[in-house]
Amino acid sequence: MSFTKQATWLLLVAVVLTGCFDCEGKMKDTRELWGLPTEIERFDSKGYHSETWWYWSRGQSFTFTWGTDVSSACDVSTYTFTPISFKKQLELEALTNRRARSTPGQKTG
Repeated sequence: MSFTKQATWLLLVAVVLTGCFDCEGKMKDTRELWGLPTEIERFDSKGYHSETWWYWSRGQSFTFTWGTDVSSACDVSTYTFTPISFKKQLELEALTNRRARSTPGQKTG
């Protein structure tokens, strides 16, 4: 294999491997600044990756997206909301679970 082909192959491998960890640096920076998130949601589909870090008691979330169909190596979006205490978070989850279990037309309560 010629030097040019080897160099091209190595460059391609480096790009592919880097794409797997595009948000690693931004995630590390966020973790160092904000600490561990209360909750993490992940979504992966055909080369598209999304990870949302929720800081419920601080009223902030960060969504990291990378892979195919993403405009840059790592997009980070933030969402600010009224902070939710841990107790309130548990109450909301219980309410959501009760609603999910009820079937249409069924009376609850």
